[in-house]
Amino acid sequence: MRQFLYGMGLLMAAALLVWIDRSPSDVANQVSLLMLVTGAGLLGIAAPRWAWLSALLLGACLAAAHAVYLMAGVALPYPMSPTGWAGPASLLILIIPAGCATYLGAGAAALIRRRQQPRALS
Repeated sequence: MRQFLYGMGLLMAAALLVWIDRSPSDVANQVSLLMLVTGAGLLGIAAPRWAWLSALLLGACLAAAHAVYLMAGVALPYPMSPTGWAGPASLLILIIPAGCATYLGAGAAALIRRRQQPRALS
């Protein structure tokens, strides 16, 4: 059950991230990064052992979405820079902030777990 809930959380975070990225708003890029970092951090807290999976999938979901848009000929509401295949490839850099956030979340989960354990009397 825990794996199913983690998968659903990962899927929902990726879907929300792609939905926010499709916005023509001027601040959509900043909100996308905020959502990426928040979602990755929460998934790192939820499942510290799978932090690498959250970092890879959330960090690469925008690159994958832009590659699909490029293959399908879907026009974005904003100009992509750089154009062509370099655009989706450049978005793979988002794996770095996703990884940092996920492992910070995993570290927070370890600290919370350690704090909840009763200390042995010396």
